[in-house]
Amino acid sequence: INVSFFDVFEQDGVQWLTTDTLLEQEEVVERATRKARAPWSGFWYVTAGAESDVPWADLRDLGYVVASGGKWYSDGLARLSVGDRVFFYQKNTGYLGFGVVTHAIQPADDYVLADGRRLVEAAPRDYFTEFGDDPEKRAYVIGVDWKVTFDRTSAKTFTGVFANQNIACKLYDERTVDFLTGAFGLSQGGDEE
Repeated sequence: INVSFFDVFEQDGVQWLTTDTLLEQEEVVERATRKARAPWSGFWYVTAGAESDVPWADLRDLGYVVASGGKWYSDGLARLSVGDRVFFYQKNTGYLGFGVVTHAIQPADDYVLADGRRLVEAAPRDYFTEFGDDPEKRAYVIGVDWKVTFDRTSAKTFTGVFANQNIACKLYDERTVDFLTGAFGLSQGGDEE
């Protein structure tokens, strides 16, 4: 935030308006950038919608996160790489899982579980098939090895916890990271304690 000062004066019958600021604009930009966000925690936020859209039991038991409906959604999963550490948030519930990405993004109907079954056969859900073969809207998944999970009745949350509409994004919010690492029994490095 900066302050502007205005001065009105008259010279030779012409009125002039001058302005000055308390801080130079470069200093304002530097201060705003410096305070805008904490450093990246090394954790990712992932979501898949509400329970009515994508049941948590499917994600937890079969080890995946899904996105469908358009590139805006699937591109979120495409940001993730094998080895990334993720916290799963369910809309209207809270944080339910912490895990490590095991498989990069791929179409849901191509995804094969560790036991050799195809995901779409193990969990025959409408969200896998609702957009058919449309490459823009079809369902895409990443594989996740869930390290710590909670039932929906024990979701981890607090007023002001970080959550947003992105399917996947880097987790910067320090309060949320501190809360989650404690609630999930992790060290700041992301290892189970």
